[in-house]
Amino acid sequence: MKTPCTRVKYQPETDKTTLFRQSLLGWYDRNQRVLPWRYKQGALADPYVVWLSEIMLQQTTVVTVIPYFLRFLEKWPTIFALAEADTEELMQEWAGLGYYARARNLHRCAKIIVSEYGGRFPASQKELLALPGVGIYTSAAIMAIAFGKPAAVVDGNVERVLARVHGLSGDNKSIKKQVKVLSGGYYHDFIGRPGDLAQAFMDLGATVCMPKSPKCFECPVRSFCRSCVEGKIFSPSTSTQTKPKKETRRGFVYWIQNSEGDVVLHRRPESGLLGGMTGLPTAGWDNRKDTNRELGFIENFDVLELSERVTHTFTHFHLILELKVVKATARLTLPEGYFWCSPSDLQNQRFPKVFEKAYLLCLKDV
Repeated sequence: MKTPCTRVKYQPETDKTTLFRQSLLGWYDRNQRVLPWRYKQGALADPYVVWLSEIMLQQTTVVTVIPYFLRFLEKWPTIFALAEADTEELMQEWAGLGYYARARNLHRCAKIIVSEYGGRFPASQKELLALPGVGIYTSAAIMAIAFGKPAAVVDGNVERVLARVHGLSGDNKSIKKQVKVLSGGYYHDFIGRPGDLAQAFMDLGATVCMPKSPKCFECPVRSFCRSCVEGKIFSPSTSTQTKPKKETRRGFVYWIQNSEGDVVLHRRPESGLLGGMTGLPTAGWDNRKDTNRELGFIENFDVLELSERVTHTFTHFHLILELKVVKATARLTLPEGYFWCSPSDLQNQRFPKVFEKAYLLCLKDV
């Protein structure tokens, strides 16, 4: 497929990396995205800010993350504050962001940094990788952006940029391996602005070298790009392998309300799907053997089934939940993990997306 770009003269290999970095950083200085976790060019960022934003950005878009990041930073402005945070409150603030193991690891990591490192992030990638929830990409981002050390930061955007610049071919696995090797060359012995270079790569992939319809005319490094020179568009996200079909699970979600307007909520066990999160009671979908037995406490009450369904997609499966309404009494004895929530407190609850959908439907229909 032809690109919309014109033919350009390919840059010689001599000093190509230096020229590439100069062109990319010059463009970044003029066009960088304004993001709440970004520091001005050349400045080292607070490791806490870098770490918090990168954990939130894992498999989540920038637009989604920004309000969560701002709320977290307002509530817990330092690693010490986050280490002392109430677990339930932290999980409430994370509700809706998804991949909830990230929030649990965030809290564990904060406690370790405070207790074992005196509240200072280790400036060694090996030590960073030993922390809960910190992988190769996140550790490299902290090293480059917060400590100014030449660590190769490669996310999906950077992978796509380098695959196109070098005209890589093959399956995704092969391309990832090639990019891993090639990326190091851009950071090797580069002590000038490694943090800015990492963010420049990210911004280029997010705003110019996009998966579909890249803006080659606007690209500051198009003369270095084999894909542009050869008139081809390539994206490493394209795979010939068919993605496995997700299973569909079905179950029930309950709106249990007493005469005072209080509603029963369920704080889920720490382990398992949506671990530690608060939501409406459910049954039959999450493969927990005791789920149906726990909901035996409503067996003496009439259950009304609503016509609408809650649909939600998790990483590995689709979910369909039937809505059931139960009018109970205040004398109802609840099992461990279940509790009554007053109407005023209910308005302040933050739920994971699947329960937020159910909650909004129930408010409309009950």
